[in-house]
Amino acid sequence: MDNNLEDLKNRIEIPEILIGMIKVVGVGVRGISTINHLRKTGCIGLGLAVFEASLVSSKSGLKSNKTQLNVGVNSSVLENCDLNGKKYHIGYNLDEIVDEKTKIILIIAENIDSSNVEIIAEFAKNKEVISLAIVTAAAEQGGIKTSKLVLCQNSLLPNPLDSLLVIDTATLEKVYGNLSFEEQSLKINETIKEAIKNIIENVIVFSRVNIDDDKEPDFDDIRAVLSNSASVFIGSAKATGPDRAEATVISALKGSLLLKSKIEGAQNILLAISSGKVEITIDEIGEINDYIQNKTGHCTNIVMGVSEDLKLGDAISVNILATGF
Repeated sequence: MDNNLEDLKNRIEIPEILIGMIKVVGVGVRGISTINHLRKTGCIGLGLAVFEASLVSSKSGLKSNKTQLNVGVNSSVLENCDLNGKKYHIGYNLDEIVDEKTKIILIIAENIDSSNVEIIAEFAKNKEVISLAIVTAAAEQGGIKTSKLVLCQNSLLPNPLDSLLVIDTATLEKVYGNLSFEEQSLKINETIKEAIKNIIENVIVFSRVNIDDDKEPDFDDIRAVLSNSASVFIGSAKATGPDRAEATVISALKGSLLLKSKIEGAQNILLAISSGKVEITIDEIGEINDYIQNKTGHCTNIVMGVSEDLKLGDAISVNILATGF
């Protein structure tokens, strides 16, 4: 497939009414690499920033003299950023990222132990902005490398971060084999991008966006599920055919590259279902709900949103975001 067509197919696009409400901030080498990957492969309407600084606390707030920022909302904003990860300083404080319009901030980092992750999350919490970190880690026999990740698996996410999604690099190797350093980095970036895309697609449905009016999007359901939620599971899939409901939900629940790879025990789920020209039926919706309840142990609160997406044709799409383990 032509690279341009592939990028178009996989790009992230934010509806106009949500522009400025979702920000992605890269921290450290991994964060910078992912932000540049997002920039190069297509993000329309998504606020991008790179944060590579040691901040100090003061009475006037948290500030930095080494912060790379962007308050724009399209894919061209980091065109001057060095693709090898060198810093490009154009800003001075977190207010330029987490502004009054921001509702959700996604923080990309190598691990949760970064002090900058905590600083950004604390700043976001003070602004009543939801913070979700997407980090990479390798699960090991008998434990996990980063001690804070152990806490997160037991629903003890250290404040002030609201929620955490972990990409398991050890599983990445099992799925794709012995990759070179560059190949592994690309796969990690692609996996993180897919996670961001899944989160955004869920947000679009549950913010109840109507592009035909100018009503303020509703983030109540999203906030209820993600705030102070610790570990997060996400999954998304599409399918066609007579068994499309079962096929879609089974595929969406695989979660093979996530440290939290199963939804057993989840207390809260945002379930976004979309269908195209062949509208989803009540029976199919019931089949999807029943399957999820069986997998969680019949202990979860499922908040469901159903939308139309004519680009799906005769397929249906299921997007799952689970928390409260």
